[in-house]
Amino acid sequence: MNTPDNAKSTPALPGEAGARTAGPGSSATKRAAKARSAGKPRAKAVAVSADAEKVRIEYSNPLAREVYVAGTFNAWDPRGTSLSAQGEGKWGVELTLPPGCYEYRLVVDGEWKEDPKASSFTPNPYGGLNSVLQVEARA
Repeated sequence: MNTPDNAKSTPALPGEAGARTAGPGSSATKRAAKARSAGKPRAKAVAVSADAEKVRIEYSNPLAREVYVAGTFNAWDPRGTSLSAQGEGKWGVELTLPPGCYEYRLVVDGEWKEDPKASSFTPNPYGGLNSVLQVEARA
């Protein structure tokens, strides 16, 4: 994932262009994440309401060691919502979300990716695409 022009001097997170081989828990990665969030208001995770719906996100990659989902529903926390290994390279998580439109990306072994199963996408400010999840209200 590319970084915006004004952040080129900031070390990239794993999976981004220019990323070093530092692991997700390294001090370089923590400094880069802190630098990117400095001065930005932190978004809050979505509150679950009575009209919330259960949605499932699934991913398939037999080589993946860890898979997370980050999006507008969890304040883009790259380690906030993990997908569980289901066997044979399949991963999944069930989310309970109120009706609305949510953007998200998968974080596979530290690398941000679009969800290949998403029904739609929208451009993000880093030159990539965010997956879009539309949660409909019960009829």
